[in-house]
Amino acid sequence: MDTVGFMKKEKEFKIKEILYLEKIKEKILSSLYEKNNVISFRFLMEKDLSFLFKGDMNLDFLKKILEKKYFIEKPSEKNIIKSLQTVESFFKNSLRHHWTLFILNGSIVPNLSNYRDSPYQIKSVPYTDDLSSHISGVVDVEDAFSYLMQLISKKIIYIKSHKNSFPKKTLYIFNIASGSKKNNILNLNYCRYFLKVSQGSKIKIVEIFISIDHFSYFTTRLFTCKIEKNSSLLYNKINLENDHNLHYSYYGSFLKRNSLLQYNDVSLGSKDSQNKVKIYLNGCKSKVVLNNTSLQKNSETNSNHTSVNHVRPFGESEQTYNMISLDESTVDLKNIIHISPESPFSSGKIVNKNLIFGKHSKISSLPQLDIYNKESYCSHEVTIGNIDEELIFYFRSRGISKNKSKEIIIISFFKEILDNMHTEFIKNKILELISKEILKNFS
Repeated sequence: MDTVGFMKKEKEFKIKEILYLEKIKEKILSSLYEKNNVISFRFLMEKDLSFLFKGDMNLDFLKKILEKKYFIEKPSEKNIIKSLQTVESFFKNSLRHHWTLFILNGSIVPNLSNYRDSPYQIKSVPYTDDLSSHISGVVDVEDAFSYLMQLISKKIIYIKSHKNSFPKKTLYIFNIASGSKKNNILNLNYCRYFLKVSQGSKIKIVEIFISIDHFSYFTTRLFTCKIEKNSSLLYNKINLENDHNLHYSYYGSFLKRNSLLQYNDVSLGSKDSQNKVKIYLNGCKSKVVLNNTSLQKNSETNSNHTSVNHVRPFGESEQTYNMISLDESTVDLKNIIHISPESPFSSGKIVNKNLIFGKHSKISSLPQLDIYNKESYCSHEVTIGNIDEELIFYFRSRGISKNKSKEIIIISFFKEILDNMHTEFIKNKILELISKEILKNFS
């Protein structure tokens, strides 16, 4: 069997997995919920289900999910007030001239949100079979865990931009969650979005994950997006959650002709996280630029799986990852570029730059190029190592301390990614948080 034939057969197997889950949907739903609406994923260990997730999920992360039980906490007046206080303490008065969407424990908080006069249609709608068929082709039907999480949700947050709109303001989405004092039962902060960027529009969105306390919880965010022809989306995802929670994030985007996606991902929070990005360049001359940076510390783990699929001619893709691992933390990167036979004159690039501090910190990087068209070009570059001692010596020879030298190098390492963000005050706040973490670590 040739390589293309193997890929086709593998995709057919993935679809069969989803069909199998669909067939046993009722069994899954009956197994998910225990007494008092407590949710448990332990049934996934059964032999007829466990094989579905081994290829898609980081097994250590999956094991930690299975160890706990969950409940969905409804927004209370007390937590709504704490949410506003947390955001205001972080952003001061910087958000007065922007649109905002507040989401607390997976539900929109209308009283805090400000989007009514915006060029967006935003609503929370029931997740029905009709809506599911409407967004088909955008949801990653190959991802068994995301499919499973969709079964829990009874609603979806639907966002649509107006046609030919060029808003100067940014839409800020605050994904806020509260933790649980119980170690064995956690709050499940589940949020399902669908975004449609209408034809001819150019929009900017910032999504920020924030905790209102220091207790553990499990964030599951599934975000799918359709970018119509001649339109663009600048999207910034920033994880500032506390150091005790689990974080699972999926972002899937479907680009049409002459469309552009710039997706910037900054992670400074969560004890254990798994992030998936899947992009389909389904229109001629479509382009995606992915920038990702994270700072992991203590024994945190961060797993990132990214797949860019070139489906039509003249597509462009760039993936840049700048990651730092401190203490005993672990970073796992898997980047794939797939160029189909029907997408000539396409180009793809993967650049992974990684800094390691500490004897027990780990970073693994696995770039993968699947090129099935001879008229296309792809490249990849991976570097993993410590800070250059000669560079530190250069700073020290000019009267700068060793720790300050390291801080300067790390900040400049992050700025490569952060300079792509369009909001200056957000960028400065992130740099301030990074400096605090570095000083805390070096002291």
